[in-house]
Amino acid sequence: MELMKLSEEHRILKDTVRRFGEQEIKPIVEEYNEREEYPEFVFKRCAEMGFLGLMVPEEYGGTGPDCLGTCIFMEELARIDGGIAGSTVHQISLGMPPLLFMGNEEQKRKYLVPGVKGEIKICFALTEPGGGSDNLAMKTVAKRDGDSYVIKGSKIFSTNGGISDYICVACKTDPEKGSKGISVIIVDRNTPGVELGRNIRKIGWHTSNTVELFFDDCRVPVTNLIGEEGKGFVNLMKTLYSGRIIWSAYCIGIAQGAFEEALAYSKIREAFGKVICKNQGVSFMLADMAKDIEVARTYAYHTAALYDQGEDCNYQASVAKLFASEMADRVTAKAVQIHGGYGFCREYPVARFFCDARIGQIREGTSEIMKILIGRKLGI
Repeated sequence: MELMKLSEEHRILKDTVRRFGEQEIKPIVEEYNEREEYPEFVFKRCAEMGFLGLMVPEEYGGTGPDCLGTCIFMEELARIDGGIAGSTVHQISLGMPPLLFMGNEEQKRKYLVPGVKGEIKICFALTEPGGGSDNLAMKTVAKRDGDSYVIKGSKIFSTNGGISDYICVACKTDPEKGSKGISVIIVDRNTPGVELGRNIRKIGWHTSNTVELFFDDCRVPVTNLIGEEGKGFVNLMKTLYSGRIIWSAYCIGIAQGAFEEALAYSKIREAFGKVICKNQGVSFMLADMAKDIEVARTYAYHTAALYDQGEDCNYQASVAKLFASEMADRVTAKAVQIHGGYGFCREYPVARFFCDARIGQIREGTSEIMKILIGRKLGI
């Protein structure tokens, strides 16, 4: 139903991911949500099918960079389960991009090639306790000591932090220089001084590994610095801008999954002598849900296409992320309402979609941050 016509290549990608999600992921979703565990086979299968290389150039084993393709991939996974989508796509949208944008040739060969093959997991650690959206307030520092950096600090809400092999750590190499003192260093999770904190329990995303990470005088070689010292902030912003477009697709997928559940339920649930989809109050809700999803998808896919064409679309990325995340909140709430009391029960998928939608307005920049960025573009 997309207004934006997909290429044959993207249509095949969409159909392939749809089949994979329906046949291999959907049957095990509830089991892994109950266990609060990420299904490792999903990561391996995605690597086998080439999905992990969607944002990686061909010379490093990928098929990209393809932001639109990554959005399609993200949407189709999120349509099945938010946590699985978030953890799987994290490597593509946040774990590997610092290396793509800043890494030297040796680092790209060392990490991107096995990353695309699914031989290693790479996560991105940015957020800190008490820092939230204020990235410049980070307290994790890396001090140069000969041919090493010694990292000290902590990170929170680290997606895949407990199951990754490598961590791209945002830290301050010169705390006195503000944004010009921020660097990114890649750290082997088995390095002495890297400590895994608690597994954070969440209201949604039960299939996503989310942890605290501590760096207690963790010593790594200077060669682990990604890019130039002090140039990390600009490239972090590049990572976040592309990530916000992809995150819009997450929100669209969550909304689509909830909408399909509500539509199907409305066609079999009877009340007052007829199926409830024939009730104007319910049919209007479903029409609004379909309309909002279509608008969000069209704008997000358009923005992804602009990104792939090399256009400056930071403003559009903020608009897409803001609209899609708030749309997902509305749509999933209506899906629960259509289910009535059953919508409040965990055995119905809409309850899971409802909880998984809430992270949409927080992750990759809160709605408030998006409004600030949009306002700046408007000169206000």
